[in-house]
Amino acid sequence: MQQSDFRLPVADGNAIFVRSFLPEQPPRAIVQLAHGMAEHSARYARFGAALSEHGYGLYANDHRGHGYTVTSSDDLGHYADDDGWDKVVSDQGALFAELKSRHPRTPIFLMGHSMGSYIVRSAATRMGAELAGLVLSGTSHDHAGVYKTFRLAAAAERARLGKRGKSKLLRKLSFDAFNKQFDEPRTSADWLSRDEAEVDKYVADPLCGFECTTQLWWDMFGGLVEIYSPTHIAKLPKQLPIYILRASATRSTIASPRSRSYTWRSRTRSSAM
Repeated sequence: MQQSDFRLPVADGNAIFVRSFLPEQPPRAIVQLAHGMAEHSARYARFGAALSEHGYGLYANDHRGHGYTVTSSDDLGHYADDDGWDKVVSDQGALFAELKSRHPRTPIFLMGHSMGSYIVRSAATRMGAELAGLVLSGTSHDHAGVYKTFRLAAAAERARLGKRGKSKLLRKLSFDAFNKQFDEPRTSADWLSRDEAEVDKYVADPLCGFECTTQLWWDMFGGLVEIYSPTHIAKLPKQLPIYILRASATRSTIASPRSRSYTWRSRTRSSAM
């Protein structure tokens, strides 16, 4: 496997950090991956190695406010002061264009995990016709009204704490709530995986599990309202293959666009946001 990284300039003058994991031979296809909230692309190195063994390539960027895209500690957990959702979604378009340039005749699949799944669902309405397929890991679907309510809470916390403030309430409603599923949690992130070694690596990593700003929460809940709207869903190309996987305590359900269902045994209890 060939592993490398680079910084990709994007439209507003910033640059996103990108990792690549490629087989020794020309890849059969490329997976462009968007990671979850409060983590970063290096957590997918094992996935990149597995893909490479089978002849596929993986590119994964660190989102704004995450990983090595962050150039100042003040920016950790913060997309942008304004238009953060549009910017983080547009970054996926910029990376997709770069990958098409690097691999002009290779199919490209767009994949997102948890928060990343929401980002790619939005991105797919902009470039879905060019994708070989869309893969959604740990995604969800609820009534838009639920996310409008959460966005109101984020707006109130933003007004109280400022755009870069960190809200204990928003943390309590999200990550802290995940761990309440366990009677005697070993760590603050037992919800992450059955694999205790992976949980321990996540807890020990300063680039994982950090607090996100009120503005990021507000941006993301706005994105959720958008992607759950019938208007947005109608923009997805009808012929775009979509593969959905969701983990649970015992098994997951994977559904195709034609509603065929399969079972998928997973080591993961839940998914990062």
